[in-house]
Amino acid sequence: PHLLSFGGRPRVIMFKCLSSPLPDVRGTVDDEGILWNALAPGTFSSYPGPAVGNLWDVFQSSASKHFDRPGPGWREVISRELEPQPDGKKLEKLVLGEYKWLTYGEF
Repeated sequence: PHLLSFGGRPRVIMFKCLSSPLPDVRGTVDDEGILWNALAPGTFSSYPGPAVGNLWDVFQSSASKHFDRPGPGWREVISRELEPQPDGKKLEKLVLGEYKWLTYGEF
């Protein structure tokens, strides 16, 4: 999730995943600091299609296929609380509202 602000009000932005979850496999970081799939470091295991080469292409491809389906969504930040931790540090916790979704077409 990402914390963004629209009209001066902070919101947490999410994207609804329409596919099945990925297997629980840990990644590996190469010498350049790039995180790769642990099963195939340094290679791409698959592509969603021939015209899809980056994240923006994935979004555009999804939008064209799922125009009327939920895509980006958000939750308003209702409040922020600082919770003391055993080590003396304080952890910020957000209290969030209900999810609100836009269709890919509305976005």
